[in-house]
Amino acid sequence: MDAKGKPIPGTGVYRINGNLAVARAIGDASERPYVSDVAEMRRLTVDSGLDDFIILASDGLWDVMSSQDAVSFVHGIQNSSVGGMVVGSDSLKASRKLTEWASEHGSDVDMIRAAHAKRKKRMAKFLADEAMRKGSGDNICVIVLWLKE
Repeated sequence: MDAKGKPIPGTGVYRINGNLAVARAIGDASERPYVSDVAEMRRLTVDSGLDDFIILASDGLWDVMSSQDAVSFVHGIQNSSVGGMVVGSDSLKASRKLTEWASEHGSDVDMIRAAHAKRKKRMAKFLADEAMRKGSGDNICVIVLWLKE
C-alpha cells in the first residue's frame, strides 16, 4: 500500500480491503459491496483435434504466468528430449541417465512414450515449481487435466 492506503500496482497479490486475496474472497459477506457471490462462468467447446490439456490453477500460478506462458511451458517440457529435462527449476532436471532409460525400454519409441507419460504425471508440480521460481507470492495449486492419451 502507498502512503494513502492504495494498492501499488505490480507489488504482489491484490487484496480486498487489505484482507482477502481475490481467489478466496468470493461470497465473503463481510467484504460487500466489493465481493459478489455470483461466479463468472463461461462454456467453451473442447476441440479434440487441437486441445491436449486444461490447466486449472489458483492465482499463485496466474500471478506470474499468462495462459500462453503456461501452455508454452507445458509444450516445452513435453517436447524436450528424453535426457534434456533441465528447464527452469531443479525438479525438472533429468533424474536418470539416458542409458538407464534405454535399458528398461525395448525401443526408442517405447522410451519416448514412457518419458512423456512420466512428465504428464508430474506436470502440475513442474508448473507450480516454475511459478515459485518466478517469484509467486501467493499459494499455488495446479491441476493439469489431460484430454488425450
